[in-house]
Amino acid sequence: MRRSFQTWVLVAVAAATPLLASAQPSAQQPAQPPSRASTFTPTQRAALDSAKALFNTGHYQEARNVLLGEVYKAPPQALLYYWVGRCEFELQDHDQAVNFAEKAVDLESKDAAYHHFLARTYGHKAEHANWFSGLSLARKASREFSQAVELEPNNIRYERDLIAFYVQAPGIAGGGEDKALEQIARLFAINPVQGHLARLEFYENRKKWSQAEQEVKNVLAAKPKDAGPYLEIAEYYENRSDVTGIRMALASIPKEAPADPRVHFYRGVADVLAGDRLDEAESSLKAYVSNLPQRREDHASRSATHVWLGRLYERQGKRETAASEYRLALEIDPNEKGAHEGLKRLGA
Repeated sequence: MRRSFQTWVLVAVAAATPLLASAQPSAQQPAQPPSRASTFTPTQRAALDSAKALFNTGHYQEARNVLLGEVYKAPPQALLYYWVGRCEFELQDHDQAVNFAEKAVDLESKDAAYHHFLARTYGHKAEHANWFSGLSLARKASREFSQAVELEPNNIRYERDLIAFYVQAPGIAGGGEDKALEQIARLFAINPVQGHLARLEFYENRKKWSQAEQEVKNVLAAKPKDAGPYLEIAEYYENRSDVTGIRMALASIPKEAPADPRVHFYRGVADVLAGDRLDEAESSLKAYVSNLPQRREDHASRSATHVWLGRLYERQGKRETAASEYRLALEIDPNEKGAHEGLKRLGA
Protein backbone atom coordinates (compact mmCIF):
# COMPACT_ATOMS: atom_id res chain seq x y z
CA MET A 1 0.00 0.00 0.00
CA ARG A 2 1.49 3.31 -1.04
CA ARG A 3 2.09 5.78 1.78
CA SER A 4 0.46 8.65 -0.05
CA PHE A 5 -2.97 7.14 0.67
CA GLN A 6 -2.22 4.93 3.63
CA THR A 7 -3.48 7.35 6.27
CA TRP A 8 -6.30 9.48 4.96
CA VAL A 9 -8.24 6.86 3.02
CA LEU A 10 -8.24 4.51 5.99
CA VAL A 11 -9.31 7.32 8.32
CA ALA A 12 -12.12 8.32 6.01
CA VAL A 13 -13.23 4.69 5.69
CA ALA A 14 -13.19 4.24 9.47
CA ALA A 15 -15.22 7.42 9.85
CA ALA A 16 -17.79 6.09 7.40
CA THR A 17 -18.18 2.73 9.15
CA PRO A 18 -21.49 3.61 10.88
CA LEU A 19 -23.07 4.01 7.44
CA LEU A 20 -21.69 0.94 5.70
CA ALA A 21 -24.46 -1.39 6.73
CA SER A 22 -27.35 0.75 5.54
CA ALA A 23 -26.26 3.22 2.86
CA GLN A 24 -25.75 2.51 -0.85
CA PRO A 25 -22.83 3.79 -2.96
CA SER A 26 -23.60 6.94 -4.87
CA ALA A 27 -22.90 7.24 -8.60
CA GLN A 28 -19.50 8.73 -9.42
CA GLN A 29 -18.87 11.55 -11.81
CA PRO A 30 -16.77 10.48 -14.21
CA ALA A 31 3.12 14.65 -13.06
CA GLN A 32 4.13 17.62 -13.11
CA PRO A 33 2.62 20.81 -11.65
CA PRO A 34 1.25 23.21 -14.27
CA SER A 35 3.66 25.92 -15.40
CA ARG A 36 1.59 28.28 -17.55
CA ALA A 37 2.19 31.96 -16.88
CA SER A 38 1.49 33.61 -20.22
CA THR A 39 -0.86 36.29 -18.87
CA PHE A 40 1.06 37.01 -15.69
CA THR A 41 2.10 40.51 -14.78
CA PRO A 42 5.84 40.90 -14.18
CA THR A 43 5.32 41.01 -10.41
CA GLN A 44 3.15 37.89 -10.47
CA ARG A 45 5.73 36.02 -12.51
CA ALA A 46 8.55 37.10 -10.19
CA ALA A 47 6.54 36.08 -7.12
CA LEU A 48 5.80 32.67 -8.61
CA ASP A 49 9.43 32.00 -9.50
CA SER A 50 10.59 33.06 -6.04
CA ALA A 51 7.91 31.02 -4.28
CA LYS A 52 8.65 27.86 -6.27
CA ALA A 53 12.35 28.12 -5.38
CA LEU A 54 11.43 28.45 -1.69
CA PHE A 55 8.91 25.62 -1.90
CA ASN A 56 11.40 23.24 -3.50
CA THR A 57 13.79 23.75 -0.57
CA GLY A 58 11.09 23.14 2.03
CA HIS A 59 10.44 26.79 2.98
CA TYR A 60 6.68 26.57 2.71
CA GLN A 61 5.73 29.44 5.00
CA GLU A 62 8.05 31.84 3.19
CA ALA A 63 6.76 30.67 -0.20
CA ARG A 64 3.18 31.17 0.96
CA ASN A 65 3.89 34.70 2.14
CA VAL A 66 5.46 35.65 -1.20
CA LEU A 67 2.44 34.35 -3.10
CA LEU A 68 -0.14 35.97 -0.84
CA GLY A 69 1.24 39.34 -1.88
CA GLU A 70 0.12 38.68 -5.46
CA VAL A 71 -2.61 36.04 -5.55
CA TYR A 72 -5.53 38.44 -5.03
CA LYS A 73 -4.37 40.97 -7.61
CA ALA A 74 -5.85 41.22 -11.10
CA PRO A 75 -5.83 39.35 -13.33
CA PRO A 76 -6.71 36.27 -11.21
CA GLN A 77 -4.31 33.40 -11.85
CA ALA A 78 -5.25 29.79 -11.24
CA LEU A 79 -1.58 28.88 -11.05
CA LEU A 80 -0.99 31.24 -8.12
CA TYR A 81 -3.97 29.82 -6.23
CA TYR A 82 -2.66 26.32 -6.94
CA TRP A 83 0.77 27.10 -5.50
CA VAL A 84 -0.64 28.84 -2.43
CA GLY A 85 -2.76 25.74 -1.93
CA ARG A 86 0.29 23.52 -2.14
CA CYS A 87 2.02 25.62 0.51
CA GLU A 88 -1.02 25.41 2.79
CA PHE A 89 -1.14 21.66 2.16
CA GLU A 90 2.44 21.21 3.32
CA LEU A 91 1.76 23.48 6.31
CA GLN A 92 -1.22 21.24 7.13
CA ASP A 93 -3.83 24.00 7.00
CA HIS A 94 -6.49 21.76 5.52
CA ASP A 95 -9.26 24.32 5.17
CA GLN A 96 -7.05 26.82 3.38
CA ALA A 97 -5.53 24.17 1.13
CA VAL A 98 -9.01 23.14 0.02
CA ASN A 99 -10.10 26.77 -0.47
CA PHE A 100 -7.17 27.66 -2.72
CA ALA A 101 -7.35 24.37 -4.64
CA GLU A 102 -11.06 24.89 -5.29
CA LYS A 103 -10.37 28.41 -6.55
CA ALA A 104 -7.75 27.09 -8.99
CA VAL A 105 -10.27 24.57 -10.35
CA ASP A 106 -12.94 27.28 -10.59
CA LEU A 107 -10.61 29.43 -12.69
CA GLU A 108 -9.35 26.61 -14.94
CA SER A 109 -11.72 23.66 -14.79
CA LYS A 110 -10.03 21.79 -17.65
CA ASP A 111 -6.66 21.49 -15.92
CA ALA A 112 -6.03 17.95 -14.70
CA ALA A 113 -3.32 18.97 -12.24
CA TYR A 114 -5.71 21.23 -10.38
CA HIS A 115 -8.33 18.48 -10.07
CA HIS A 116 -5.70 16.01 -8.90
CA PHE A 117 -4.43 18.37 -6.23
CA LEU A 118 -7.95 19.20 -5.10
CA ALA A 119 -8.61 15.48 -4.63
CA ARG A 120 -5.56 15.23 -2.38
CA THR A 121 -6.65 18.21 -0.28
CA TYR A 122 -10.12 16.73 0.18
CA GLY A 123 -8.57 13.45 1.23
CA HIS A 124 -6.27 14.86 3.84
CA LYS A 125 -8.98 17.12 5.22
CA ALA A 126 -11.04 13.96 5.73
CA GLU A 127 -8.47 12.82 8.31
CA HIS A 128 -9.66 15.55 10.65
CA ALA A 129 -13.37 15.49 9.90
CA ASN A 130 -16.27 13.79 11.66
CA TRP A 131 -17.76 10.68 10.07
CA PHE A 132 -20.33 12.53 7.98
CA SER A 133 -17.94 15.18 6.66
CA GLY A 134 -15.23 12.58 6.14
CA LEU A 135 -17.49 10.50 3.94
CA SER A 136 -18.52 13.57 1.92
CA LEU A 137 -14.88 14.59 1.45
CA ALA A 138 -13.91 11.06 0.37
CA ARG A 139 -16.62 11.14 -2.29
CA LYS A 140 -15.40 14.53 -3.49
CA ALA A 141 -11.87 13.17 -3.67
CA SER A 142 -13.07 10.26 -5.78
CA ARG A 143 -14.79 12.64 -8.18
CA GLU A 144 -11.73 14.87 -8.53
CA PHE A 145 -9.32 11.95 -9.07
CA SER A 146 -11.67 10.67 -11.77
CA GLN A 147 -11.82 14.09 -13.39
CA ALA A 148 -8.02 14.35 -13.46
CA VAL A 149 -7.76 10.98 -15.22
CA GLU A 150 -10.52 11.90 -17.65
CA LEU A 151 -8.63 15.05 -18.62
CA GLU A 152 -5.21 13.32 -18.81
CA PRO A 153 -5.82 9.58 -19.28
CA ASN A 154 -2.15 8.85 -20.00
CA ASN A 155 -0.83 10.45 -16.81
CA ILE A 156 0.57 7.56 -14.77
CA ARG A 157 0.51 9.45 -11.44
CA TYR A 158 -3.16 10.30 -11.83
CA GLU A 159 -4.02 6.75 -12.89
CA ARG A 160 -2.15 5.22 -9.95
CA ASP A 161 -3.71 7.59 -7.43
CA LEU A 162 -7.22 6.88 -8.71
CA ILE A 163 -6.53 3.15 -8.54
CA ALA A 164 -5.14 3.49 -5.02
CA PHE A 165 -8.32 5.25 -3.97
CA TYR A 166 -10.54 2.58 -5.53
CA VAL A 167 -8.47 -0.17 -3.90
CA GLN A 168 -8.69 1.24 -0.39
CA ALA A 169 -12.09 2.94 -0.23
CA PRO A 170 -15.42 1.10 -0.01
CA GLY A 171 -18.22 1.66 -2.49
CA ILE A 172 -20.04 4.08 -0.21
CA ALA A 173 -17.03 6.39 -0.38
CA GLY A 174 -16.56 6.02 -4.15
CA GLY A 175 -14.16 3.09 -4.24
CA GLY A 176 -14.59 -0.62 -4.78
CA GLU A 177 -12.93 -3.72 -6.18
CA ASP A 178 -14.67 -3.69 -9.56
CA LYS A 179 -13.68 -0.08 -10.18
CA ALA A 180 -10.10 -0.80 -9.16
CA LEU A 181 -9.76 -3.80 -11.47
CA GLU A 182 -11.33 -1.93 -14.39
CA GLN A 183 -8.93 0.99 -13.94
CA ILE A 184 -5.97 -1.38 -13.60
CA ALA A 185 -6.94 -2.98 -16.93
CA ARG A 186 -6.90 0.47 -18.55
CA LEU A 187 -3.50 1.20 -17.02
CA PHE A 188 -2.06 -1.99 -18.53
CA ALA A 189 -2.86 -0.61 -21.97
CA ILE A 190 -0.83 2.49 -21.19
CA ASN A 191 2.07 1.03 -19.21
CA PRO A 192 2.27 -2.71 -18.42
CA VAL A 193 4.88 -2.30 -15.68
CA GLN A 194 2.70 0.22 -13.86
CA GLY A 195 -0.24 -2.11 -14.40
CA HIS A 196 1.61 -4.90 -12.60
CA LEU A 197 2.57 -2.51 -9.78
CA ALA A 198 -1.04 -1.40 -9.40
CA ARG A 199 -2.12 -5.04 -9.31
CA LEU A 200 0.58 -5.68 -6.69
CA GLU A 201 -0.97 -2.90 -4.61
CA PHE A 202 -4.41 -4.44 -5.08
CA TYR A 203 -3.31 -7.90 -3.96
CA GLU A 204 -1.33 -6.51 -1.04
CA ASN A 205 -4.42 -4.66 0.17
CA ARG A 206 -6.46 -7.88 -0.14
CA LYS A 207 -3.67 -9.89 1.56
CA LYS A 208 -3.47 -12.24 -1.40
CA TRP A 209 0.22 -12.86 -0.97
CA SER A 210 0.82 -15.51 -3.63
CA GLN A 211 -0.78 -13.30 -6.30
CA ALA A 212 1.20 -10.31 -5.02
CA GLU A 213 4.44 -12.27 -5.30
CA GLN A 214 3.58 -13.16 -8.88
CA GLU A 215 3.18 -9.46 -9.67
CA VAL A 216 6.63 -8.81 -8.19
CA LYS A 217 8.01 -11.46 -10.54
CA ASN A 218 6.17 -9.87 -13.47
CA VAL A 219 7.68 -6.46 -12.76
CA LEU A 220 11.19 -7.87 -12.39
CA ALA A 221 10.81 -9.89 -15.59
CA ALA A 222 10.01 -6.67 -17.47
CA LYS A 223 13.38 -5.23 -16.36
CA PRO A 224 12.37 -1.57 -15.97
CA LYS A 225 15.20 0.85 -16.71
CA ASP A 226 14.57 3.28 -13.84
CA ALA A 227 14.73 2.66 -10.10
CA GLY A 228 11.13 3.57 -9.29
CA PRO A 229 9.46 0.17 -9.85
CA TYR A 230 12.16 -1.65 -7.87
CA LEU A 231 11.75 0.79 -4.99
CA GLU A 232 8.00 0.24 -5.00
CA ILE A 233 8.74 -3.47 -4.66
CA ALA A 234 11.12 -2.63 -1.81
CA GLU A 235 8.30 -0.73 -0.10
CA TYR A 236 6.03 -3.75 -0.48
CA TYR A 237 8.63 -5.88 1.28
CA GLU A 238 9.21 -3.17 3.90
CA ASN A 239 5.50 -3.40 4.74
CA ARG A 240 6.01 -7.15 5.25
CA SER A 241 9.28 -6.74 7.21
CA ASP A 242 10.96 -8.93 4.62
CA VAL A 243 14.68 -8.19 4.64
CA THR A 244 15.49 -10.62 1.83
CA GLY A 245 12.82 -9.10 -0.38
CA ILE A 246 14.02 -5.53 0.16
CA ARG A 247 17.63 -6.44 -0.58
CA MET A 248 16.59 -8.42 -3.66
CA ALA A 249 14.65 -5.43 -4.99
CA LEU A 250 17.59 -3.09 -4.45
CA ALA A 251 20.04 -5.52 -6.04
CA SER A 252 17.79 -5.73 -9.12
CA ILE A 253 18.07 -2.02 -9.94
CA PRO A 254 20.04 -1.70 -13.21
CA LYS A 255 23.47 -0.16 -12.79
CA GLU A 256 22.70 2.34 -15.55
CA ALA A 257 19.52 3.58 -13.80
CA PRO A 258 19.65 7.22 -12.67
CA ALA A 259 20.61 7.50 -8.99
CA ASP A 260 17.67 7.64 -6.59
CA PRO A 261 18.29 8.74 -2.98
CA ARG A 262 15.55 6.41 -1.74
CA VAL A 263 17.98 3.54 -2.23
CA HIS A 264 19.74 4.77 0.94
CA PHE A 265 16.45 4.71 2.82
CA TYR A 266 15.56 1.14 1.91
CA ARG A 267 19.11 -0.09 2.44
CA GLY A 268 18.95 1.35 5.95
CA VAL A 269 15.51 -0.18 6.55
CA ALA A 270 16.74 -3.63 5.53
CA ASP A 271 19.74 -3.39 7.85
CA VAL A 272 17.59 -2.29 10.80
CA LEU A 273 15.15 -5.14 10.21
CA ALA A 274 18.03 -7.61 9.96
CA GLY A 275 19.74 -6.20 13.04
CA ASP A 276 23.10 -6.13 11.33
CA ARG A 277 25.36 -3.43 9.88
CA LEU A 278 23.61 -0.94 12.15
CA ASP A 279 26.37 1.65 11.79
CA GLU A 280 25.91 1.53 8.02
CA ALA A 281 22.15 1.68 8.48
CA GLU A 282 22.50 4.81 10.60
CA SER A 283 24.71 6.44 7.98
CA SER A 284 22.28 5.53 5.18
CA LEU A 285 19.21 6.86 6.96
CA LYS A 286 20.91 10.04 8.14
CA ALA A 287 22.30 10.71 4.68
CA TYR A 288 18.84 10.31 3.23
CA VAL A 289 16.99 12.49 5.74
CA SER A 290 19.59 15.28 5.84
CA ASN A 291 18.91 16.30 2.23
CA LEU A 292 15.19 15.61 2.08
CA PRO A 293 12.69 18.48 1.90
CA GLN A 294 9.61 17.09 3.60
CA ARG A 295 6.59 16.43 1.44
CA ARG A 296 3.42 15.13 3.04
CA GLU A 297 3.03 12.38 0.46
CA ASP A 298 6.62 11.28 0.03
CA HIS A 299 6.85 7.50 -0.07
CA ALA A 300 10.05 7.39 1.97
CA SER A 301 9.25 10.46 4.05
CA ARG A 302 11.27 12.35 6.64
CA SER A 303 8.92 11.17 9.41
CA ALA A 304 9.28 7.53 8.32
CA THR A 305 13.06 7.90 8.31
CA HIS A 306 13.02 9.16 11.89
CA VAL A 307 10.89 6.17 12.86
CA TRP A 308 13.47 3.79 11.40
CA LEU A 309 16.26 5.64 13.18
CA GLY A 310 14.24 5.22 16.37
CA ARG A 311 13.97 1.49 15.76
CA LEU A 312 17.70 1.34 15.09
CA TYR A 313 18.51 3.04 18.40
CA GLU A 314 16.08 0.73 20.20
CA ARG A 315 18.06 -2.22 18.88
CA GLN A 316 21.21 -0.61 20.24
CA GLY A 317 19.61 -0.04 23.64
CA LYS A 318 19.70 3.76 23.26
CA ARG A 319 16.22 4.36 24.62
CA GLU A 320 16.38 8.13 25.04
CA THR A 321 17.85 8.64 21.58
CA ALA A 322 15.17 6.36 20.12
CA ALA A 323 12.42 8.32 21.89
CA SER A 324 13.84 11.57 20.51
CA GLU A 325 13.63 10.19 16.97
CA TYR A 326 10.03 9.11 17.46
CA ARG A 327 9.13 12.56 18.79
CA LEU A 328 10.79 14.17 15.78
CA ALA A 329 8.67 11.97 13.53
CA LEU A 330 5.50 13.10 15.29
CA GLU A 331 6.48 16.75 15.00
CA ILE A 332 6.55 16.26 11.24
CA ASP A 333 3.52 14.00 10.99
CA PRO A 334 1.28 13.61 14.06
CA ASN A 335 -0.33 10.58 12.39
CA GLU A 336 2.92 8.60 12.05
CA LYS A 337 1.78 5.25 13.41
CA GLY A 338 5.27 3.80 13.85
CA ALA A 339 6.30 6.70 16.07
CA HIS A 340 3.30 6.26 18.36
CA GLU A 341 4.03 2.55 18.59
CA GLY A 342 7.69 3.19 19.35
CA LEU A 343 6.95 5.60 22.19
CA LYS A 344 4.42 3.12 23.59
CA ARG A 345 7.06 0.36 23.58
CA LEU A 346 9.45 2.66 25.40
CA GLY A 347 6.84 3.84 27.87
CA ALA A 348 7.73 7.39 26.91
